[in-house]
Amino acid sequence: MSNKKIFIYAENDCGTIENAYFELLSKAAALNEKLTEFDGSPAQLCAVAVGELGEDVQKSLVESGADVVYSIRDEKLGVYNPAVYSEAVAQLCRRDTPYIFLFGSTAMGTELAPTLGVKLHTGVSAHCVDLRFDDSGAFVQDVPAFGGKVIGEILTPYTLPQIATVKPGIFQRAELAAKAAEVKEFSPSLENAATDGIVLKEVHIKERISLPVEQADTIICGGFGMGCDENWEALDKIANYFEKSAVGCTRPALDEDWTDDDGTMIGTSGKTVRPKLYIGVGISGAMHHVCGISDAELIVSINKDENADIFNVSDIKIVGDAVKILTAVEERLAQE
Repeated sequence: MSNKKIFIYAENDCGTIENAYFELLSKAAALNEKLTEFDGSPAQLCAVAVGELGEDVQKSLVESGADVVYSIRDEKLGVYNPAVYSEAVAQLCRRDTPYIFLFGSTAMGTELAPTLGVKLHTGVSAHCVDLRFDDSGAFVQDVPAFGGKVIGEILTPYTLPQIATVKPGIFQRAELAAKAAEVKEFSPSLENAATDGIVLKEVHIKERISLPVEQADTIICGGFGMGCDENWEALDKIANYFEKSAVGCTRPALDEDWTDDDGTMIGTSGKTVRPKLYIGVGISGAMHHVCGISDAELIVSINKDENADIFNVSDIKIVGDAVKILTAVEERLAQE
C-alpha cells in the first residue's frame, strides 16, 4: 500500500456521523483508484473523528469502508471549540502528513478546514463541486466562481495536506467493499491549547422537525417570486401532501427572512439535491441555484415570467401567478 493517506473528517453530530463523511469517503475511494494508477499502490483511506465515540458511532466508522479510523480523544474535546479541535487535528496531521484532507461544508467543516489550513500553512479549496486527478497526477479541485458560471481549477501541490471542503449532496454515497478498519487512538497535547476566549455557558440542542432537503424525494422550493412570508406558508401546505418531502429555498428568500433555516438553501451556496420531484416556485433560474438541482429526476417550475431562465432546465413549465396556482393545487390535493 502507498504511504500516502487521504483523511476524511467524520463529523459526529450528537451521536450520528454526518452523511457528508460517507459521501466524501465514496469519492475518496474513487480517487484512490486513479491514484493507484500513478503510484502503483492505493493510499490509505482514513476517517478522522474527534471526541468520544459511542459504540454505535465507532462501529459505523469501522464498517464504513475506510482502512483506518483515527479517534482523537482528550478531556478538552467534549463540546466543539474550533480553536481546540483544530489544534488536535493539526497535531495528527503534523505527525502523519496526509496527502489529502476532505471536509464536508457543514457549519463545523467550513470553520474547521480553513483554521486547520492556517495552522498547517497549506491551501484550502472551499465548496468544491468536483475532485479529480489530471493526466499528470496532480490533485485538482473544481470550484465554482461568478455565480456558478465559471468553474475554476485549483491546485495546491507544494504544501500538504491538500484540503478541500465539499457541500453535502455533491457526491453520492456508494456501497464500498466491506472491511474492518483499524482503530488508532491519538492523544493530542492540549495543555496549552488556546480557547480564543470562548467559554461554554449552556448547550441548547435544536431538534430538526422537517426532513433535510438532501434526503427528500419531493422538494417544494420557493424563490423571490413568492413575494412575502405570508405566501411562503403555501409551500409548507403543499409539501405536507407528499411523503419524504421538504421545503427548500433560494438565497433571496432566505435574505428576506421568509425562512430562517439556511440548511434548506439549494445551490452553490447551499446544498445539492437529487429528488424524484422538484417543484420550483417563483425562482428565476440563476446558474448558482440551477447547479444544485441538475440531478433531479423531474423538474416542475412555476413562474409568471414566460422567459424565466428556470424554464430552460424544466421538464414541466407553468406560467402564471404562483400563489394562485399553489392554492388551486392544494384544493385539488385535498380532494384526493
